[in-house]
Order: sequence, then structure tokens, then C-alpha cells
Amino acid sequence: MILASFQVFLLIFINSPAAGFIRFCYFPGWAFNRNSSFARFDVKNVDPDICTHLVYAFGKIDPVTSLLTATNDTHYRLFTAMKSQNSELKTLLSLGGETDHGDGFVAASKDDAQAVRFASQTVTFLREYQFDGLDIDWEYPTGNTSVNFLRLLNSLRKSFDADSRSPKLLLTIAAPVGTFIPYFNNSEIYRLVDYASLMTYDFVDTRYSEVTNFNSPLYSRDNPTFNQEFSTNWTVSAYKNIGLPLNKMLVGVTGVGKWLVLNDTSRSEPGSPIVTRSLRNSSDYFVVGGMAYPEAKWAKSNGLAGIMMWSLDQDDFSGLGCQQGTYPLMKAVKRITETPRTETTSQSPNGGSNHQRYNVLHILSIVLVVITLL
Repeated sequence: MILASFQVFLLIFINSPAAGFIRFCYFPGWAFNRNSSFARFDVKNVDPDICTHLVYAFGKIDPVTSLLTATNDTHYRLFTAMKSQNSELKTLLSLGGETDHGDGFVAASKDDAQAVRFASQTVTFLREYQFDGLDIDWEYPTGNTSVNFLRLLNSLRKSFDADSRSPKLLLTIAAPVGTFIPYFNNSEIYRLVDYASLMTYDFVDTRYSEVTNFNSPLYSRDNPTFNQEFSTNWTVSAYKNIGLPLNKMLVGVTGVGKWLVLNDTSRSEPGSPIVTRSLRNSSDYFVVGGMAYPEAKWAKSNGLAGIMMWSLDQDDFSGLGCQQGTYPLMKAVKRITETPRTETTSQSPNGGSNHQRYNVLHILSIVLVVITLL
């Protein structure tokens, strides 16, 4: 009877919603310097309760020492002090970014000795400023530098695991989409990290496409006009096949919309040609952002670890823009991800539907309990 009770408890646990859906939100450390008071964004504007993880973008690797150096000592301390308002909040420091050329990462991991030195100093640095982890946003380790990337992650993982202090330091990465995915085609990367944030929030880019499309489409279109690889579902499936577990995967969302320039002013539907080199005979086209809610719902129903928001200042943090209160996007994400998981027949990166998978688990529960009682 005790065994039967334990079996029932175990199966109830298996069928329960995944706990701790992550809302991993980037804070742009430069936004407090903006000229416009409407757009100026600082630590005081952050709601410490809407995200589970807040990530300061960006820290810096000193070009001389190849070690971490503080870009804004006071800002770091104000940022991590937000944990006093929410004891469950985690704060991380991110390195890299779109405008970083990766030279600091290469120097910090030029050989095993330097990588160990960097990792050891990083632990001291993070503890000093009370960060809970490090996020690596290297765009992108290619060719020979892919060796540096693995060396860096290995050294950081070992140093973080060796540090006996609590809480354990987190190691996360930002992972690219589209043509850059092959640079991250190594399952060893995902063994070393706690989470990987997929940058599925910016598929509208003239570097990748010459037609209008949604900024962050959930599914690929059948129309051959659109690149089939430019969707969240396709990207999640690709990373799963590489070896990134769903429970380490964060789907990228944004609050940003984009202005594009139409090549033909009489066409404004998705798939319309956009100007990439010439502005003659053109008109503007606005791609609406703010699709974080359905992507978060999809991520939760498909068993992903959570979502990544790039970035908090792109939500209506003041409440003056949308007149729907502060942080309408992230509050919507929080509401949907804190409710019990429901059955769904949506397309899943695992194949089949969630509805079918839940039914199988329920049937398995009954069968195993009966067998145990016998």
C-alpha cells in the first residue's frame, strides 16, 4: 500500500505543471543616458516582481588584463540590490552583445591557463557585486574561436561548480537564429550551461530577408516567399535536434516594432518587397511588436524553461505609451505563465500534440497504479 501511494504521488508529480517558468529579462545599462525623458530607463524604473531573472547588459572584459572590470560600480550595486524587494529574484551580468566584436572573449580564453584565470576572477567579481550568474552573449564564435568558446564555458562551469557559496552561480548564453545556428552546433555547449536564450525576437532584418514579415513569427509560413527557418517553432526544433534540452531553452520575445521601407507603395501585406539599397519610390511600413503573450503561452505549453525578454525598456515601463498601466507585455506574460498548464493541441517541437502526450501520461498513471496494487 505504501508503494502504491508513492507510485500515485510520483505520477501526479509527472503530470503536474512544470514549476518555475522563467522570465529572463535584459536591462540595458546604457538606457539611463538617453536624451528623451520618455525613453530614459534606469534601475528605479524596473519592477522587480515581473521577471524571475534580471540581466544587466553589458559588462566588460578589460583589454589589458583580459579580466572582468566594472563599467559602472554604483549601477551594479543598485541593480543587484533589487533582490531586497524580491527575495526570489536572480540577477546576472551579461557580457558581449551585438556591437561587441568578441575580442575580449578571445583574449580571456586564449589558452587553458588564461581561461582558468578569467573564470576564477569572474567568481570573485560576481560575488563582490552580488550577481547570481554570468550570461555570455558572444556574437558569434566562428571558425577557430569556437574552440575558445568551449574553453571559456568549460572553465566557467568548473569554477562555478567549485564555489561552495550559496546560491550556486548560473551560467547562461544567448544563442543565435537562422544562418548563425551552425556556429552553436555542439551539444557540449548545452551540457555546460544552465540556460540558453534563443534570439527569436528579430527575424525582420534586411541582412536576412528582402520582404516584409512578422518580427517574431511563431510558426513558419508555407509560402516559399518566406524563409522557413525564420520562426520560433523552427528554431526551437533545430536547437532540440542539436542537443539543447527544452528545460534549458528560453524563447526570445520583444516589445519592439520596426519601420521598413516598401519598394512598391501599393503593396503593404506580409511578403511585400522592402528597400535594402535604394530609398527611391518608397514608403514606410511598420511591423508591430508586442507578441510576447502568445509566444510565452506556447513556450509553457510545450515544456520550455521560459522566455527571454530583450529588453525591459521596450515594454511600456512608464505606462504613458499604451495607457494600459506599466509593463503591459511582461505583466501579461507573468499572468499566463503563472496559471496552471492546460491541455492544448498546438503544434509542438517534439512532434505530435501536447493533448496526445498528456492523455498518454494519464493512461500510463492508471495502468501503473493498477499493476502496483496487484
